[in-house]
Amino acid sequence: MTAETTNEMVLHPMTGELLELAHAQTDDLGRFLADVRDYESRLKEAKSLVSREVLRRQDMAATWTTHTDGYTLKGSSPAAGEEWDELALRESLWELVDQGVISEEAAGAAVETVVTYKVRASGVGALRKLGGRVAETVNQHATPVEKTRYVTVSLH
Repeated sequence: MTAETTNEMVLHPMTGELLELAHAQTDDLGRFLADVRDYESRLKEAKSLVSREVLRRQDMAATWTTHTDGYTLKGSSPAAGEEWDELALRESLWELVDQGVISEEAAGAAVETVVTYKVRASGVGALRKLGGRVAETVNQHATPVEKTRYVTVSLH
């Protein structure tokens, strides 16, 4: 990433003031970030309150899709969700398969077997330190990616 100057400007969401990024003081950038985070928090709270009111009205009407002039509001049903003991359910269903009560396809459609692999940076780093063929093998499977960078801001 280069440190080239751009003429980007941003509009302060609360004051409407334009901030020319390349020429702004770092204090102004920090204040802007803090204000935007505060604004995001207020927007999130407002969204939650309005959503709760829409859901209250939909619950009263026992309908979770509302059509207005130009908008369709879809709410989630108040029906309780469910959690499962996946392994125990899978074992019980395969017992039913073995007994000929349900098919393998039915059991597989109810509980999907998912195998995942997660690369652990510490383990890869240790292998790279061995050098030679081991490091070459590890490195041939690595692809550089550009990470999204961010700035945190806190008051002090």
